[in-house]
Amino acid sequence: MSFRLSWPQMNHQIAILHREKAKKPGSVIWGLDSEDWIPWETCLRQVFFGPVDAIPATLPDDVEVYRGKEAYDFCLKTVCGLRSPMVGETEVWGQFKALFRDFDYSTYEHAKIIRRFVDHIFSDGKSVRHKHLTSLGSQSYGSLARRILWGSEEINIIGSGLLVKDMLPWLVKCSPKVRIICRNPQRGYERIDELRVPAPSVEVVGFDQTSSLSFSGGVIIAAPIEAQWVSEKMNSNKIQKVVDLRDNSTKDRVNINCDVISLVDFFQEIESTRAQLAERVV
Repeated sequence: MSFRLSWPQMNHQIAILHREKAKKPGSVIWGLDSEDWIPWETCLRQVFFGPVDAIPATLPDDVEVYRGKEAYDFCLKTVCGLRSPMVGETEVWGQFKALFRDFDYSTYEHAKIIRRFVDHIFSDGKSVRHKHLTSLGSQSYGSLARRILWGSEEINIIGSGLLVKDMLPWLVKCSPKVRIICRNPQRGYERIDELRVPAPSVEVVGFDQTSSLSFSGGVIIAAPIEAQWVSEKMNSNKIQKVVDLRDNSTKDRVNINCDVISLVDFFQEIESTRAQLAERVV
């Protein structure tokens, strides 16, 4: 795939620090000055945006450094889902937009160069996705989860973050009952309001309410919670499938007597679409 960047207008002082979580699961402290760097974290990677002159002299070996045009190229391909196992996936685009839609530029010293950078990413990203990444099949977490859990008598989603927000519109179409299980029930109710579905079709419960409930059907883990908690709370012979979207799902395994699909397994589900994408993504 080839596309024209808005590079001539860009400031060469932008830098991106990137680390793949697969190389070392969990968050790490890099010793970065929080006044200079804007953090962005997805299920697969940690990214920091900042000025070139604030790059530390030493960084961990697994941290990649991108400057200027390379930083723009890396960011655009990432938000378009071209660096994702699920090529063209939509969640990472939504997460990036949410990060900078809510960002308070008035408190950030390097606001001018970052705002210009982000504005061009929004413009080029929208263009690339529209021209090259439509009609690719199940290229979102929600669409693929719906395919896996289709027909479940209920779907239990652990978490209430942006990933849950992106997945809900898909999941309410494949099960008569959806339950959001989260630490802060208010966040769960906000997800329902954003979805604008009738309240009876989606239930919200706090973690402290799970002991009195019985679970069945499918489970989606979309929060950084220990596998032991899930195994204890969801260990029912009525649970049929678990989709574990944690970045450490292959190391901290959920022990339930049913099909447990890790994040790696989840991405492998899209291999059947690779052939049709090969001619459209380079």
